Amino acid sequence: MVKWLVSNPNLTAAVIATSNFDQLQENLTAARQGTMGYNDRQALDLLAAYNKGLTCLLCSACVSHCPEHIAIADILRYERYALDYHDLSRARAEYKTLTKDGTACIACGDCMPACQADINIIAKLKDVHNLLG
Repeated sequence: MVKWLVSNPNLTAAVIATSNFDQLQENLTAARQGTMGYNDRQALDLLAAYNKGLTCLLCSACVSHCPEHIAIADILRYERYALDYHDLSRARAEYKTLTKDGTACIACGDCMPACQADINIIAKLKDVHNLLG
């Protein structure tokens, strides 16, 4: 992932979670290599295929289509805090700050065609509310 970040000219910043010294060394080594090889691309393609329909890209394209103006991308980012970073307390604290949480969804489906990750946003908002609400 770090190699992809370093080799992507469209990125200007990235936040990389590092929880121990070994991870830091691994990330620095990958950053120094800079270019992605065939195996790196294959691994990322597998990861992307695995996450298709599950993990939000945080592009926020869905948000402008929501008639209830729910901060869908923010809600799904908070889910990542809980599931990927194992920081449930932070995720719940952030979720509580929302003006409208996942329960504000009226299940109209207007957001779904805009989702580049093919996520069932209606179901996902319910799941995240059950996790964080």
